[in-house]
Amino acid sequence: MAGLERKAAYLSEKQVRNAVARMNEYRHSLRNKAVLQLTYLAGLRAKEVSLLRWEHLLNEDGEIGEAITLTNDITKGKSGGTIPLNDTLRATLSALLTQDEVARKDRKSAVIKSERGQAFKTQSIVNLLWQHYRKCDIQGASSHSGRRTFITNAARKISLAGGSMKDIQQLARHSNLQITQRYVEANSAAQKAVVNML
Repeated sequence: MAGLERKAAYLSEKQVRNAVARMNEYRHSLRNKAVLQLTYLAGLRAKEVSLLRWEHLLNEDGEIGEAITLTNDITKGKSGGTIPLNDTLRATLSALLTQDEVARKDRKSAVIKSERGQAFKTQSIVNLLWQHYRKCDIQGASSHSGRRTFITNAARKISLAGGSMKDIQQLARHSNLQITQRYVEANSAAQKAVVNML
């Protein structure tokens, strides 16, 4: 749990908007935007982003489906599972699929590719996000910040959808609830508001 001891920065809505907008400054802006969104809208780890294949996303018709189906071979600790696809992320991935001629012939091809068409290595994902967060002047952010933001935001909103922290644990694909709870950023304003509701 060395990564959690350092605790990657949680991203505010403003920081996320800025980070997404500034992806347009890159040559491969759509691919890079997909990398960023896969972390904060689906909670994927850098390893999972780098190993993600189109077969994890496509339905029988060859279109982006309703969920990401992560297989154990690409996840940490064989923590495969299904993550419902956010509409914004689905739109980005659909646009990326339209540009990827190889994916239409080979569902096993990587979603995130280098300029030469090779799958991005995990360290390349880590470096891309680290450099981008520095460019956006977001202190303490790393490739894990998107995942922490996804888990925190989902935890804050799950009761509105009729769910519980158990659902967040499953979305995070953690072996136990204590790990999930360590990811969630505290919110002092929410604490004050809930006390005043009692």
